[in-house]
Amino acid sequence: MVENPLRSIRIQAVSYLSPLEVKAFEDWFREDFPPNQFQWDKPSWYLTVNGQSGSIGRVGILERKILVGGAPIRVGGINGVATRPHWRHRGVASFAMRSAAEFMATRLGLEHALLLCSRQVSPLYAKLGWKPVDGPVSFAQPPGSAVYPGMTMVLELGKSLFPVGPVDMCGLPW
Repeated sequence: MVENPLRSIRIQAVSYLSPLEVKAFEDWFREDFPPNQFQWDKPSWYLTVNGQSGSIGRVGILERKILVGGAPIRVGGINGVATRPHWRHRGVASFAMRSAAEFMATRLGLEHALLLCSRQVSPLYAKLGWKPVDGPVSFAQPPGSAVYPGMTMVLELGKSLFPVGPVDMCGLPW
């Protein structure tokens, strides 16, 4: 019998995790996302998809006030979407992303969520309703402001449309 990978989800606030649990999530992030030129923000919550064998998928979630066209807006952020190699292409990431969207809309009361990704993986997010953001997306880095060269996508969680204009993430990217 094949194990059902969509057995359960768990959302944990990072502030309640032990140092060993945080290290395990960070190690998993490094496995799937090798170091690159940017310094990234850490999530406030981890959503994990759990099967009988333990955690098989994860999504980092955070909340922040950003500027779009110079106007402030609260958004949810998605980072570090990952699935254990054995479970890839079985709907784990899609299930995790839908669950993260529900958490941001219902528990955090957010109208929009943003993620940064490569153009290669953007079709996965597009199938889940995420749309490309026009205009430059800038964020803080230790040497100064930077512009993201990849794809930025938004998911409208509520009834309002995401504003148009340049995006300032008002901090490190996620």
